Amino acid sequence: MPAGSTNRPQGYESAGTHSECRGLLTAVPEPILLADVSTGEIVDANEAAASLLDRSREELVGAHQSDLHPKDAESQYRQLFARHADTEGTKRTLPDGSQIQVLTGDGEQVPVEINAKRHQIDDREVMVGVFRDISETVTREDTTSRESWYETFFETTR
Repeated sequence: MPAGSTNRPQGYESAGTHSECRGLLTAVPEPILLADVSTGEIVDANEAAASLLDRSREELVGAHQSDLHPKDAESQYRQLFARHADTEGTKRTLPDGSQIQVLTGDGEQVPVEINAKRHQIDDREVMVGVFRDISETVTREDTTSRESWYETFFETTR
C-alpha cells in the first residue's frame, strides 16, 4: 500500500482541518451543520444555519443533532442520521415517510431537505449536512394536490 494511504471506503473524503473547513463554512450561503458521526454532536455550524434555526451558532455547537428536530419524532430523526451516515445523499422524508422538519428557536417547524456527506476532518468523522428550507415547495405541492383532488372529485360527481 502506498505511503499515506488508508483503508477508507471508496468515496470517503478528507475535508482537511477544521480551521480550513471553518473558512468554507463562513463563505457558503446555504445552512450547513457538521455533526460527529459517532456521537451525533454538532461540532460546527455556519451563520446561515443559525439564521434558519433562529438560534446562535453557540447554541448549536455542542447540541445533539436530534435537538434540531421535533421531540415527538426523536427516534425517527436518530434513524435518519444513521441512514445518512450509511447512504449519504439528499433526504426529504423520515424513515416513516413523513416530512423532515427542523425546529426554530421559537418552536416553529420548518420543512427541510438535507443533503449529507461523510467527511474526515482532523481525526474526526463528521456528517456535513446542507439544509434547504422547502416551505414554499411543500406549500406548492399541497396546493397542487388539493387542486387535483377537487378536479377529480368534481369530475367523478358529474
